[in-house]
Amino acid sequence: MTTRTNGHGPAPAGAITRTPSFAPISPVVKERVGDVATRLSEVEKIIDDINLQSAKSNARSPTVGDLQQEISHLRKDVEETRVAQKTQIDTLRNNVKNDLKDQITKTMRAEIGTKIRDSIEAQVKVVVAEWGESEDTKGFVANLKGVVQENDMLCRDAKIKLDNSRSRHENSTLDEHADFETDLSKIKLLDGKVSVAFPRTMRMLFAYDETRLLKLLDDYGLQKLDTHLENLNRFLAFIGSRSFVQG
Repeated sequence: MTTRTNGHGPAPAGAITRTPSFAPISPVVKERVGDVATRLSEVEKIIDDINLQSAKSNARSPTVGDLQQEISHLRKDVEETRVAQKTQIDTLRNNVKNDLKDQITKTMRAEIGTKIRDSIEAQVKVVVAEWGESEDTKGFVANLKGVVQENDMLCRDAKIKLDNSRSRHENSTLDEHADFETDLSKIKLLDGKVSVAFPRTMRMLFAYDETRLLKLLDDYGLQKLDTHLENLNRFLAFIGSRSFVQG
């Protein structure tokens, strides 16, 4: 009979010891071990990919200097956009102002034409009525000539006003710096002529002394002010210029 140890001490003398033997690993266990090894390999690959992507991301991440430069570019773009918008708004405002002046001129022309026609009709009726009462042909002809002359004066005055309105509009588009040597559009006197003292350019006007400037104001019936600068700005406003001299 073979004596075995009981696990609590050395085997008794003469006892026979045996080398332990293990049962063979089943295919199921082998398969599961293989699956675990495969999963571990996949996990390691995923970790390697994550580390690689993290390194690339860190390499692409902007520095503080990059962010400051980008902010500077954005501020510059915003400022350029603001300036461009302001320029567009100023241009639109000037166009609207010029269109309004043109509309006013057209309206004035129509109103003046209507007034002239109404005046002619009224005066002709008066003359015809007077001629009918007196039957004086000579008186009728004389009155008719007077009507024609008066209407000629009305037409001339209307033309002068329209010409001056057009000249003021053209002068309003001039810039005192960019158009310093550009010819000014002349303003006519009541008789249709232009004052001999009227300056050809803005530069000539600014070079006028007190005597010549006062002569210009007198010719156009403008009120004299206290200083040379005020009188100069007074005439600039009269001719339609948007430029004014600062003291």
